[in-house]
Amino acid sequence: MIKKEFLVSITTLVLLFSFFAHPKELLAKVLPAQEQGFATWYAYKGCNCAASTLYPKGSYLVVSRTDDPTKSVTVRVNDYGPNSKKHPERIIDLDKMAFKKIASLSTGTVPVRVQLLQ
Repeated sequence: MIKKEFLVSITTLVLLFSFFAHPKELLAKVLPAQEQGFATWYAYKGCNCAASTLYPKGSYLVVSRTDDPTKSVTVRVNDYGPNSKKHPERIIDLDKMAFKKIASLSTGTVPVRVQLLQ
């Protein structure tokens, strides 16, 4: 006879596995498909990477200028930022290499649309 504790344990494991089995699909349901705000830059490693408070590390995003949609870059989130308490209008920090693809560094900040790649 199967004990009740064993069945509860198996059920719990199945539920946990189903939750973690498809993280991309779960993220797509929880995170917004896109958002708008301002991007700034920081000197990290000279890569197409970014810092985001909304999207988890490892996410790939397309960052496009809202005033010139032909300027865009695909980045990988590798850090947490920008500080939303200090700069609530900033939604993403781009590494300077990525930022140069959409604007000159002297611009400082640019209006952008951020889209999560599925």
